[in-house]
Amino acid sequence: MLVSDQMSKHKLVSCLTKIEIKSHQSNKNVSRLKVWILSLFPGVVATSGPVWRELRNFCLRTLKDLGYNKRSIDTRVREEITYMLEEIEGHKGLPFDFKRLAQMSISNIVCSVVYGQRYDYHDSNFVKLIANMNAVFENGSSTAAINFFPFLQFLPGDLFGVKKLKKCYQVEVDFNKKRIQEHRANFNPCEPPLDYIDSILLAQTKNTLLDGS
Repeated sequence: MLVSDQMSKHKLVSCLTKIEIKSHQSNKNVSRLKVWILSLFPGVVATSGPVWRELRNFCLRTLKDLGYNKRSIDTRVREEITYMLEEIEGHKGLPFDFKRLAQMSISNIVCSVVYGQRYDYHDSNFVKLIANMNAVFENGSSTAAINFFPFLQFLPGDLFGVKKLKKCYQVEVDFNKKRIQEHRANFNPCEPPLDYIDSILLAQTKNTLLDGS
């Protein structure tokens, strides 16, 4: 029995080793599960296959070049903490929604990397963007059935919240489009990129990202 168990363990280890080797060898062919609701707005999150791999690699490489996990990020965090503390002091000890402030502070750090700027906590467009992001996360689970049965979106009314989710996504799309247009107007390919959007524009200029599309 002991010999039999040892042989079984040996076969299991051998099998797992072969699977791991094949997994590494075929990693370049790995794709992702397609999610219907996200496919309405292509990007790093929603794409699959070669496009996703190229965008993912570009994203990771760009974040590294911009100082992700380095001192430049630390500087952005410390700067945002300063604004956060000023906002807290402004309430003068009165109760307020700290969760909302924390969300906006974290989002501002992301904005500084992606857009090259932070936003005031009371900026109307920024407040609207955060509210829509919250709505996406809160209502996203209700559209799970649509991912498996897309035809359900055509039912009368908005039973699964698809229409509401589309509106929320569109707010984010419009916000990003405006930021990209602003960057295009001031973009200089001869200067080093200052943020993620600049990096994308530079890559497209050199035709090194999705064939320049």
